[in-house]
Amino acid sequence: MSLKPAEKKLFLQDEIELLKDRNWPGSAKYVPATIMNALLSKKLAYAYGVIEESISNIWDYIEYVIVNVLLDHCQDCKQLHPYLQNVATRLIEDLKIDFQKKLHELLELEKNFVFTCNEEYERQLEGMKSLKLVIPKELSAGGKHLVSVEGVGDEICVDHLVLVAPELLKKAFDLKKHMKIYWKFVVERLVDNCALSIFALINDVGA
Repeated sequence: MSLKPAEKKLFLQDEIELLKDRNWPGSAKYVPATIMNALLSKKLAYAYGVIEESISNIWDYIEYVIVNVLLDHCQDCKQLHPYLQNVATRLIEDLKIDFQKKLHELLELEKNFVFTCNEEYERQLEGMKSLKLVIPKELSAGGKHLVSVEGVGDEICVDHLVLVAPELLKKAFDLKKHMKIYWKFVVERLVDNCALSIFALINDVGA
């Protein structure tokens, strides 16, 4: 399950727009939670749709398995098959509703609290500190100019960044690095918690 947007915006577009409305010095080790929250809200809004679609396919498969197991155990009672199928469908619908509540709670927590106690976050953040975004001083008219930054992206189009103030550009790139690392941990938490929530709901049915 990929939580990356299919449509790519211009590189650093969100960060630059956000920083124009905020006052972040850019030199601080940690990005203020309000700025991270604003970026996270956009990412999580997209992630919600991706998760819903993926989980819907999982529930369809679970329903398929449940129905087939029930029907297999009632081969001698064909008259019960429509009833059992209806029961299984209603059960899955109830589980979907319960899961939606849990998913909403998970996304709200991620949106409102920028936090991780994973030491790997600090290590990776430190490792990206030295990464610089270099914009060619002279760009030929009408060309598409691409740069690559290890750990951030390959063949990044930078034409639109030529007229951005250097200090603003540096702040935006620092913010991009922070979010790129933090987002990986958010995705890992969401995937794990979604899977655990499904296991828990199914386990409660069988209890």
